[in-house]
This record gives sequence, C-alpha cells and structure tokens, in this order.
Amino acid sequence: MKKGTKVEKYLRPIRNMVQSQLVSMFVVCLGVLFALLHFVSTIEDDARFINEAGRLRTYVPLVTKSIYHEQLYGNSSSGHLAFHLDNWLATHKMLQEGNSFEESNLFNSRQLDSIYDRITTYQAKLIAVTAQENISPKILQDSIPLWESEYLTGMDFIVDSYQEQYEADLTNFRVFTVSGMVLLLVVGLLCYQYLLAPIYQNFRKIFSKLERSENQLLEAQEISKMGNWHWDMVFDKITWSDQLYGVFGQKKGEYEANYGNLMELIHPDDREAFNFDVERAIEEKIDHDIVHRIIINGGEIRYVHQKGRAFYDENGKPVRMAGTTIDVTEQMVTQQKIVNQNKELQNFIHVISHNLRRPVANILGLHEIYEPGNHVQNDEVIEHIRVSCETLDTTIRDLNHSLSLRQLKSEEFEDVDLEEVIQDVFTLLVVDIAEARAQLDVQLQVKRLPGVKSYYVNILYNLVLNAIKYSKPGVPPEILICTKEHFGGYALEVHDNGKGMRMTPESRKKIFDMYGRLSGDTEGKGLGLYLVKTQIEAMQGQIQVASTMGEGTQFQIRIPKNTIEMRDFESMKPTFVAPQQPA
Repeated sequence: MKKGTKVEKYLRPIRNMVQSQLVSMFVVCLGVLFALLHFVSTIEDDARFINEAGRLRTYVPLVTKSIYHEQLYGNSSSGHLAFHLDNWLATHKMLQEGNSFEESNLFNSRQLDSIYDRITTYQAKLIAVTAQENISPKILQDSIPLWESEYLTGMDFIVDSYQEQYEADLTNFRVFTVSGMVLLLVVGLLCYQYLLAPIYQNFRKIFSKLERSENQLLEAQEISKMGNWHWDMVFDKITWSDQLYGVFGQKKGEYEANYGNLMELIHPDDREAFNFDVERAIEEKIDHDIVHRIIINGGEIRYVHQKGRAFYDENGKPVRMAGTTIDVTEQMVTQQKIVNQNKELQNFIHVISHNLRRPVANILGLHEIYEPGNHVQNDEVIEHIRVSCETLDTTIRDLNHSLSLRQLKSEEFEDVDLEEVIQDVFTLLVVDIAEARAQLDVQLQVKRLPGVKSYYVNILYNLVLNAIKYSKPGVPPEILICTKEHFGGYALEVHDNGKGMRMTPESRKKIFDMYGRLSGDTEGKGLGLYLVKTQIEAMQGQIQVASTMGEGTQFQIRIPKNTIEMRDFESMKPTFVAPQQPA
C-alpha cells in the first residue's frame, strides 16, 4: 500500500492504536508471567527445604544408633557410621549455608540462624564422640540422648518453619493466580473496549465510507451512462462494472464478456476501426480512444465512447487494459440533428435569398431606366429605394456566405468602420425607427473593430430591431449602441429600456438556439439571434445577454484583438456597465 492513500489515512490511527494497546497488554502479561514464575520457584525452594530438612532429621537417629552399636559390637559398623556422618555433615552444611537455597526468606532470618548455630554445636559433640573408642557410660546414657534430643527439637522447629513458609507461599500463589486471572480478564475487557471495539467501529466507518463511495460512483455512472472495464489479456476475460451491462444491453451473470463477444456487439461497419485502434494503442503505448456504434436488443443502435490504456509486465509484454465506456447516443443524435438543422437552414436561406434577390434586381434595374431631374421629391424617394435595395442585396449575399458556419481566420478580417455599419443599419430600419419614435444614442470609444462588415450590419440590425419590437407599450424605445476595450479585446454593447425578460440558465441558452425567440407576443421565426450568434462566433467572438423584467435588456458582444488569443469568456460572468443613457 502506498503511503498517502485514503485507505492508509484511515488505517494509520488504527494501526497506532493497536500497537500501543498490544504493547500495554504484552507488558501486563509479561509482568504476570514473571510473578508466576517467581512464585513457582519460591514454592519449589520451600518444598526442597522441607524435604532436605526431613532427611537431615533422619540422620541423627542413624548416627546415635551406629554409636551404640559400635560400643556394643566393636567396629563392625564403622563403615555405616562414616557414611551416615558424611551425609549428615553435607546436608547440614548445605541447609545452614544455603548453597542452593539462598533465595529463601526464612533461611537468612536471625531466628533460624541461631537455631542452626545451636544444633550445630550438638552435631559437633555427637561427631566428636564417634571418634572415641571407649565412651564413658555417663556420656552414653546422659549426654548422647540429650544432644540427640536437642538436635531433633531444633530440626523440628526448622521443619515447621519451612512448612509454614511453604503454606504461606502456596496461599500467596493461589491468591496471585486468582488476582492474575482477574487482572487478565480486566485487561481483556479493557482491550475489547479500548482496542477491539474502536477497531471494529473504525472498520465499520471505513467500510461504510467505502460503501457510500461505491454507491455514489454507481449513481454517478448510472446518471452519466458510464461504466468502467478491465480486460485481462492473458485469459481474455473482460470485467464490467454493473452499469456497463445496461449500456451494452446485457444481463449480468448471463453474458460472458471477452474480446470476441464484445466484437459481436460492435456494429459490423465499426469493427475494423475498433480493432485497429485497440492494436495501435497496445503497440504504440498510447490511449485507446474511439467512438463507435453497438447493436443491442435485436437491432437497437447505440453510440459509445471508449477510452482505455494498456499495462505491461516487466518484460514489456501487454497483460491487461483498463478504461471507461460512456453511452453518447443522445449527444450523437443531437449532433446529427444540429447538422440536419444547419443544412435545412442553409437550404432555407438559399431559397429565400434567391426569391428575394430577383425582385431586388428588378427594382435596381428599374432604377437604372429612371431619369432623375424631373421631380425632386420623387428623385429622393427613388434614391432611397436604390440604397435600401443595394444594402439588402449585399446583406442577402453575405448571409449566404455566413451560413456556411465556418470560423473565419483572423487573416481574413478587416478593420470595420462601425460608423458606416450603424449608418447602414439606420437606413434599413428608418421606417421602424420612425414608427416606434425610437431614440438611438451611439457612444463609440472604439470606432473600428476587426471582422466582417456585413456580419456587423446583420448583428446590429437584428439587435436594434429586437429592441424596437420588444419595447414597452406606449413608451418610446431608448437604444444605446456603445463600444469599449474589454479584457484585452473589444466589447460592442446594445442596451434598451424595453420589456426585459426573466433570465434563467435555460432561457439564456435557448434564446440563441435556432427558432428560439425572446417572446411569444410578436411575429417572427426566431432566426435572428441564432444568425447573430453564428456570425459572432465566426469572427471568434462571443455574445452574452443580461435582462431585467420591466427595465430592459443588454447584449454584449466580445471580439478579440487580432494579435491576442481569445480568453475563456465562458468562465466570466457577463458584466454590463452602461454608459449614460440619452435624455
């Protein structure tokens, strides 16, 4: 396990707790064990003292008996006497000096030392008597029995003392054993409470978090129609997450996922491309990344986006591949709809432009045969018609060009004079402006913008026309057109004091869709803002809208400079700082 992982983060405090508790428990058990060993050793010493003291007591009658026997029958038992004397002396000396039992508490006590000293005197007298050949009757009758009696009395006291100590040590051993068992039981309970129970609780928390994370992952995969997979190349076995069975229309437990069976689910026309991408990813050690079709449920076609990466052993041989699969059917269908709509729009515009340009050409032809100079007022009207028709003809031509939906390169841009653009727009909308009694104010901090003039004419034409259409009933429209430098580029803004609209993320997006409309109260097909957005994006720009019900709407168009890259305006909130409105 690598350090720093989430599992290590959870297990580290548990491991530290276990180590500290185990050390404590080991110390307690070790102490109890050493104490038990000490008690056992002490009891064994006491038993040995008792045995040796009892054996020592038996030597005195044997020695006195040998003395009497030798006096009566001569030296016939001298060998037995010498043997008994040697054992008696050795055992007495061992007990007195404590050569092997020096750990006994009683052996070094003053009382036993004095008794040993006293009986040692009687032992010495008896041994001295054994060295005499002729022992007086008085010693045989009085002294030897007295010395024997005193020695045995002392040994009886010593044996009784050892027996008392043995019983006391045995009692202490029993008490300590019971106490030790109780202590170990308490330690066990404490270990359970402070070691096993916390470990259990911590593991419950870990597994709960893991289970919650797994459920969240499954939910996210289900919502996004996404799953993960693992391909064991050695055994040709593919493991799918639960969600992938739904994506591929299979039942878990019934479908055996391997490379061959997967190829059967892939659309026949996409199998070669899929297999080629997999082989290339393995050979070139790059990511496997492909969108392809699958056929499920007896004919249903879905689109999936597969991404994966191969992994290799120490010899560089590919052994497995892992990755993800996303169901992108909706995106692909939507994309196809957009393509179809674009084609439909292009065909529509071509038809409309063809039908419009013919009458415009006829009007321009009539202007050519008209002889000015006979009537000044008619001359002005005819000239105005000519200008309007030429502007309309240019706009139609440029619309056909713009609806190719290609993005222009900055090298194709020109410096567009916005004053000329606004003049063309006013010419096209002169009747609408007059009828609505609209007040237009133009404040151009930047008078020339990079792009295509006809695009700007159509953009401002639609925005100004919308401002007039969606004005408040009985209130003359006040329309402001302004420009300024903005975020390393330029901003072209159109403000109005119209009805306004309630802006939501959904409506903000839909008003620029094909056939999207600001309101259902007016007539129209809703193509205007879609064309505006298309032409702005063709000039590498972006458009944003802000509106308030009852106060008005503001459109802001952002155009990058030719010498800089376009900023990511999508991450910026629309900022509209309106210049002073006309009085």
